[in-house]
Amino acid sequence: MLYDESSNDGTSCRLNEFVFLGVNLSAIVNRKLIVEFLGISLLLTLFVISNQLESAELKFALLTAIYVLFSCLLFGISRNKYIIMLSVFSAILYIPVVIFSNNATTMPVLIYQYSSLIFGFSLSCYLYSKPDLFYKVSNFNLSFFTLFLTVHYIISLQSGAPFYIYANDIFAGLSRNVVSFYAIFSMAAYLFSCKLYSQKIKYIRLFALVVFCVLLFGRSGIAISLAVLLLALFHGSLKKGFIIFIVISLFVLVFYHSLELSLMETNFSKGVESPRSSMNAEFLGMLDLKTLLFGVKLSDMPTVMLFEGNPHNSFISVNMKFGYILLFYIAMILFCLVVFAFFDLFYFILFTLLIFRYSLDTVAFFGQFTDLILYLHVIHAFNLVSKNTIIINKLSKRL
Repeated sequence: MLYDESSNDGTSCRLNEFVFLGVNLSAIVNRKLIVEFLGISLLLTLFVISNQLESAELKFALLTAIYVLFSCLLFGISRNKYIIMLSVFSAILYIPVVIFSNNATTMPVLIYQYSSLIFGFSLSCYLYSKPDLFYKVSNFNLSFFTLFLTVHYIISLQSGAPFYIYANDIFAGLSRNVVSFYAIFSMAAYLFSCKLYSQKIKYIRLFALVVFCVLLFGRSGIAISLAVLLLALFHGSLKKGFIIFIVISLFVLVFYHSLELSLMETNFSKGVESPRSSMNAEFLGMLDLKTLLFGVKLSDMPTVMLFEGNPHNSFISVNMKFGYILLFYIAMILFCLVVFAFFDLFYFILFTLLIFRYSLDTVAFFGQFTDLILYLHVIHAFNLVSKNTIIINKLSKRL
């Protein structure tokens, strides 16, 4: 097992809250939790700041330093043997990429990718083993990003620029579609922690992020954020979820009218066909054993070249940069889908929505802080298999 929920110094899966005169004393009493929370909150803040840097070289250098530093700290604290195993395995996996990649992947990029993988897995293991911390961090992240977008929305109103145009400059070099993905990531991470540790879901911030996704006008952002919200609503209560959804729908319609917007003005009016379809078709047309192992050449994908080498698909992107590394991620994803399909429908739906979003933009597998949600699902899938294997073995012995 990557993590035994019954252990961890007697910490239970449900949070222990100590309230006196309306003041939550648990955060004050547990000084270690405060330090951990502040450390990860600082990490989140540094990630947001780094994404606003104009220089790509400086951004990569800063993120690599952050990943290496926090990976060492996390291993020093947790002493998790799986981190060492993954580090060695990944090193062996990534080294040939520099030699054989069709797109001349450079050593700095490889180091950045490798360090982000180790960091993401290390932090995921640590958060998964700390119920109180994981819930507080995901809750903070949801509030932080909701406030972050609210501030930028107010600034866009003052500047006179439509929010979907203004949002292209929120993160340097990243489009508004990536902004909507960060919103979906924040929603998914919060739901993951609430479901895992049996916490009551609070819907206001989820609804607010859905509204921002609508204002960003991205088809995938609108559809998937609504799907995540619906999953949260119906997980809480089928009847309550239906009522809340009706109320939200009416509110959104009024909101549209007040801003003189309609769904026909979003990217849905362009239909489902887009340059992404051409990119996907080009990639699939080039796919064979050689390109699967060593990556499709950028020069063989003219549509991608028209968009400055951005295939708008995380799976295509990782293949172009790292070739056969794509198979490593596909294996993880298939494993999770099979496990969740058998043991937990909620995680199956949530994970499927995330994977679908990965296929619509370059937002995963390449040093993103948001890769955490992928590794958390992988760890949880391993634990589900381990737990159910133990149960099956005990039942078989009794029979």
